[in-house]
Amino acid sequence: MKHKTLFLLPAFLLFVNVVTFSQTITFCNKLNAEEQCDKGIKKFYFSSDKGAPIYAVVRLPQEVGTTQVLFKLYRFGEDDEEIYMTTFTQNVIPTWKTFYKQIVFTRESGYKIYLYTDKGQLITSAEISILEDFGAE
Repeated sequence: MKHKTLFLLPAFLLFVNVVTFSQTITFCNKLNAEEQCDKGIKKFYFSSDKGAPIYAVVRLPQEVGTTQVLFKLYRFGEDDEEIYMTTFTQNVIPTWKTFYKQIVFTRESGYKIYLYTDKGQLITSAEISILEDFGAE
């Protein structure tokens, strides 16, 4: 029985790894022709007159299975506590595995975005840093 347990543990850990890390949010300044980020970036700069328009591209291993998703935006405060900022909703088609939302950031901070189904089930989350571009005019 001990050998069976030792075999099942790595298989379980592999399953958890695939389930946990299969859905992603990638951030970029602009989308390519396939509406994807060529290169995901975690740190962006904003100017006070334009903000920082960022695309959040979501990739899922399976169909989203709902008609609406919620992007809940939190800002990191002191001691890294999460401060709720706003919620963006987006209509999606249940068979989609990839979709995106453009979000304009106007404040320097670290942020965390949680993505939920319309039933409140967490799909995934990601962090992003927005820094002020002092050279922008």
